[in-house]
Amino acid sequence: MLVRFSVENYTNFKERLEFSFKVGEYTFNTDAVKNAILRTAVIYGPNGSGKSNLGCAIMDIVSVLTEKHTEMKAHYANLDNKSDVASFEYEFKFNKSSVIYKYSKNSAQEILKEELLINDEKMVYYTSDKILINFKNAKNLQLDLKNKSPQLSLVKYVYLNTIFEPRVEQNIAFKNLFKFVNNMLYFYSLTYNSYIGFRSGVETIDK
Repeated sequence: MLVRFSVENYTNFKERLEFSFKVGEYTFNTDAVKNAILRTAVIYGPNGSGKSNLGCAIMDIVSVLTEKHTEMKAHYANLDNKSDVASFEYEFKFNKSSVIYKYSKNSAQEILKEELLINDEKMVYYTSDKILINFKNAKNLQLDLKNKSPQLSLVKYVYLNTIFEPRVEQNIAFKNLFKFVNNMLYFYSLTYNSYIGFRSGVETIDK
């Protein structure tokens, strides 16, 4: 489950915004909570306050780790911020494993930095001058930093090109991350009916 998300310098989010699904004692509607984590939430506010952009921000991970349908924004970073780098951080909980994935981009497609932690251990790290891969069967992957495509996620590359040993807690959590992200789905209906995630190609909501 997704338990925490933060974004900074993306569209209208100039400052860091954190959205946490963790709850303490919540007795108003226990059906909305599972293992002290909100599984159902409602965001409301006036037009132009950023509700749709928050949805797009949460779904940005789909464009990084999957081949599912996405909508690329022409104006990515906040126009009032001097930096053109947008930052995203996701925290997931899969059984007893914690997965934290964070990355920075300076456009909808160009990845500047990536970091993946599983149970507080750094498993993948990427910047333009450094690569770290700690998955056992992935340490010998050949990847030329100088020729790396800016659209290529190192985390995704490791996942697609590694044979993971079964029954290893970190490997199971890593696979659960991709299973979760591949099933994320965002419907929106403003000027037209469309969606992000879930499947490849473009269809309308009614289909």
